[in-house]
Amino acid sequence: MILTTIIKTRIQLRRPTNEDALILRELWMDEKVRHYLGGVISNEEIDEKFNHFKDHWIRHGFGLWSVIDEKSNEVIGLCGLHHSDDGIELSYMFFPSSWGRGLAREAAQASIEFGFNTLKLVKLSPLLRRLILDRLACWKS
Repeated sequence: MILTTIIKTRIQLRRPTNEDALILRELWMDEKVRHYLGGVISNEEIDEKFNHFKDHWIRHGFGLWSVIDEKSNEVIGLCGLHHSDDGIELSYMFFPSSWGRGLAREAAQASIEFGFNTLKLVKLSPLLRRLILDRLACWKS
């Protein structure tokens, strides 16, 4: 069975729904969000990305999660693990209204813990491996 929800203290990660897709579409259209991510993309490209996300979940049993703020119950971004040519990558994008609150860090940590503890992933991309090593001491509770 595929795990479709992770609940943390301030956020919930869930497999994206069609309703989430309508909200998350705005991430790729936000110039502030996309400034360092290649710029705003077209509706057609966004549709391709969502189709890829759905396919990844079906083929691998994991992927990018919708990130929900537990207080407001609003979709605030995307975060999760996915396959790349270099191994498993961590990707994330959040709406500017959620920046600076540590929510991306909480979502990234939950995604990585899910990868190790539930999926038992071992082939991480060099970038993700370095991120984990650099942050491991900070994330220990």
